[in-house]
Amino acid sequence: MLMRCAAIRRLLVLITCIALSSTWAVAQQTGVLSGVVRDAQGGVLPGVTISITSPALIGGARTITTSETGNYQFTGLPPGAYEVKYELSGFSALRREDIRVQVAQTTRLDVELSVGSLQETVTVSGESPVVDVSSTTTQTNISKDLYEAIPTGRNPWVMAGLVPGVITGRLDVGGTEGMQQYNLEAFGSADSQKSFSIDGLKTNWGGGAGGSTMQYYGFEMYEEYNMQTASGAAESDVSGVYMNMVTKSGGNRFNSEHNFYFMNEKLQGSNIDDALRSRLAQSSAAGNPIDISYDWSSTIGGPIKKDKAWFFGAVRSWKLNQFQIGALNPDGSQAIDDNRIDNYMGKATWQAAAATKASFMFNRNLKYRFHRRDSPYLFVEDKATVLQDQPAQNYVAQVNHVIGKRTVFDARFGRMWGVFPTRYQKDVGPNDIAIRDSVRFTRINAAETQSLNPNHRYQANGNVSYFADQFGAGSHDVKAGVQVSRERMAYDRDRNGDILLELVDGVPTRAFLSNTPIRSDHRLETWAVFAQDRWVIGRATINGGVRVDGVKAYLPAQSSPAGSFVGERQFPEREVFNFSSDVAPRIGVTYDLSRRGRTALKAYYGRFFNQFGSELAESSNQNALSQLQVPWNDRNGNLRLDAGELNLSSFVGFTAGLFPPIDASARRPYSDEMNIGVDHELMRDLAVSVSYHRRQHRDGLTILDRARPTAAYTAVQRTYTDPDPQRGTQAITAYTLDTALVTRRDRIITNVEGLRSDYDGMQFSVNKRMSNRWQMLAGLSVQTHKGFSHDGTFTDTGSNSDFNNPNFQLNRNDSAIFTEIPWALTLSGSYQLPYDVQIAGKYTARDGDPLTRTLSVSGLSQGTETVWVQPRGVDRTETVSKFLDLRFAKRFAVSRTRLEGTFDIFNLLNANHVLAQTVAIGSTFGRPSRVLAPRIVRFGATVRF
Repeated sequence: MLMRCAAIRRLLVLITCIALSSTWAVAQQTGVLSGVVRDAQGGVLPGVTISITSPALIGGARTITTSETGNYQFTGLPPGAYEVKYELSGFSALRREDIRVQVAQTTRLDVELSVGSLQETVTVSGESPVVDVSSTTTQTNISKDLYEAIPTGRNPWVMAGLVPGVITGRLDVGGTEGMQQYNLEAFGSADSQKSFSIDGLKTNWGGGAGGSTMQYYGFEMYEEYNMQTASGAAESDVSGVYMNMVTKSGGNRFNSEHNFYFMNEKLQGSNIDDALRSRLAQSSAAGNPIDISYDWSSTIGGPIKKDKAWFFGAVRSWKLNQFQIGALNPDGSQAIDDNRIDNYMGKATWQAAAATKASFMFNRNLKYRFHRRDSPYLFVEDKATVLQDQPAQNYVAQVNHVIGKRTVFDARFGRMWGVFPTRYQKDVGPNDIAIRDSVRFTRINAAETQSLNPNHRYQANGNVSYFADQFGAGSHDVKAGVQVSRERMAYDRDRNGDILLELVDGVPTRAFLSNTPIRSDHRLETWAVFAQDRWVIGRATINGGVRVDGVKAYLPAQSSPAGSFVGERQFPEREVFNFSSDVAPRIGVTYDLSRRGRTALKAYYGRFFNQFGSELAESSNQNALSQLQVPWNDRNGNLRLDAGELNLSSFVGFTAGLFPPIDASARRPYSDEMNIGVDHELMRDLAVSVSYHRRQHRDGLTILDRARPTAAYTAVQRTYTDPDPQRGTQAITAYTLDTALVTRRDRIITNVEGLRSDYDGMQFSVNKRMSNRWQMLAGLSVQTHKGFSHDGTFTDTGSNSDFNNPNFQLNRNDSAIFTEIPWALTLSGSYQLPYDVQIAGKYTARDGDPLTRTLSVSGLSQGTETVWVQPRGVDRTETVSKFLDLRFAKRFAVSRTRLEGTFDIFNLLNANHVLAQTVAIGSTFGRPSRVLAPRIVRFGATVRF
């Protein structure tokens, strides 16, 4: 404990030292406005007084003067529309209106002053730049104008799906997928390498591979979504999707907003035809219709003291009940997937002094999934699901201080904590043993395991920034900082009977003996320092930087009680791994081809070391959940475990060799990213871009069993009937282990050269900002991602994982990696009709998701194995081409109150695309497990005042 406290004290000292000695920091919840002021002959103008105002700006107007080189820069600007005024004696004043500042972007505004008197003012409205000629980061900002206009499920995953280049793991119809997070990938990134931030501070859950969140956020609490998808600067810790959600802050006027949306079974159609019903092999439970859904939210914000202190608060309650496709209860009723999310948020912002601003945000989230099912076991009766009644909360405290005219200090600290529970249903008794089918993906009697996961994350970031335009040629934005986190993942896991029974296509085959009950604890510590510079020299901008970071995992002293197959255990504290200092260089170059900030050529290279969750520590922890298979012979066919039905000859207990340590010479997995592209302002407020992206994943980690070398396996031939009638009977070579080694295990986690993949893709994007009554965001991705199938950081298929096992390598090379979609198209936008009527829509089309055709091979000495019969991606789900959502909205004004009614039609064409299906060869091969939800109408009402 003293060691932990000392480490935290050292890290806090490190933050302070870097903050006091470095030279720049603007957090990624704000934007920058910069430029050069010249006269009509092109000469630079020093001493120009520049003032900016905006409803988003607490503390009133800000004023600076141009330097001797005519440069100016405003940092730390909240997103919004600004008015900028330029004044210099002997010249006419210039006012630029409706200049848009966005999160994590630099708005470049170079202007020219004409000779005249100060009493003469030239006003130019709009013409805000839409091309960022100084940044190489690939990012999209989704503003309130867009996300409030288009019909969506009102959750962050849908917002990410609007972004060009992002591939989502699911397709959402009016919120039907919003109760469970899903994959978000961009340009070949691993889903595990995404990051969630609120007001610039990371809030990821520390479990698994580290790329998930515990919180399901209220929709109205956000001002803007900033989605960075590639080409991250040195301050970025992940190579995948970085989602920064910037909260609202209130303002100098009181504002309140109230929303209510409703849909139920009477407002939807049916998209189940005979062909789909035949694939499901049943007439009931053939679809996944909505039973009922409502979504209510309210916000209020305003001044505590004008230009000095603001407040903002938001609440939300969202209910969604729908039926589970293909799942029946014993009484013949269709199984239910019923959910509710409640959210409460409050924020205070204080302009403590002219140069100092502070804020504090607290968010509490309550998530209820009353009958949770996890893929692939979706065909599960209600009794065999889990109850997830999950509390989670976080806070973010921030201070921002301007030092002189060129330096800004920014620091923030936060905590995310909660409990992730998966409980047995209340009608499950202690003698109800879970039975699952690994081919049909059914489960009866009970969930496999009951678990409580108390966890937390402490996160602290400190940055300082400095703007210099008189240091050599050009101007410099120098930024340096430090980021640290401390994470805990604990588990209390129990299993009825300490056993799980398994069928293979209806045939009792094996039992999994587990070392439950488990009371485990895992800790993770991360740190990073970075420095970067944006050097503007003429028409070129060079963004160079370096990041040095480290990650350490350890297991505190812990113990678990005795179970059916294991005794009481106690373990001392020990270190799992320590990747102490990995150096990641990154450099990007932009060139202003048009000389007017309208066309930019961009190129980038960067290295990203993978982030971690608790998965490696859990795999290595002898006090973590583990299970071993033994043969099960259900002699009397009653699907119950009776005396004498288990063959325990190969079970020698949960030996230390089952829990692999980390190889002392192991290297941290990483990816290299390269891209080149062009951004161009095609017309006012409309930008188009085209870019090529390449990503290389290297140094993946997996498990080798040193007690079972590849040479210890002998080839055996098996035949099977392929589901494709044209292929008929097929032969496959599987491998059986030397019987003398069946009870021996000596596993280790290490790098394997074969775990690598390469991504190549082209991206075409169009972004039209709201003006002239319309807005649009569109993207087309064309890509390929191939290699040896891997999971990103750590490839582990369970307690039998072993890269030495040739069954594990069968047909995995030249596979589709992650959610590799050869092409994908997204289009969203809105148009303002006369009489305050608005029409908006969203269209999605894409190639099918990659599938993995598998076969269960029994009769092997080491037990039944699941092998691949062909590379992943040879089979795919069907192409999605008819997914269209539409909205009609009408606004009214009554005094200062604004009313809006919305009429949404989701899945307008009533498409029934199969989005997921059973892939195990057997009696249910090809059975749909997820189908696009049917057409449904949603009514909504909004009141603003």
